[in-house]
Amino acid sequence: MIDSPTSWHGDSYRPPAELPGGWWEALGPLAAWVQQQLRTAYESGYMAGRLDAARSRLSGPSS
Repeated sequence: MIDSPTSWHGDSYRPPAELPGGWWEALGPLAAWVQQQLRTAYESGYMAGRLDAARSRLSGPSS
């Protein structure tokens, strides 16, 4: 069992306390792309649902 993060590396190892500089700036374009893809998928699903509802209203009751 691992007692502490230093057990593998010795007493001189200290895990980083914060992310390296520029990390958020590097992920910004990826985050924007993911948000756009989610927005596009949501809009596509929403429009497909609206079209299905309109199609079912126009076709009338089915027997």
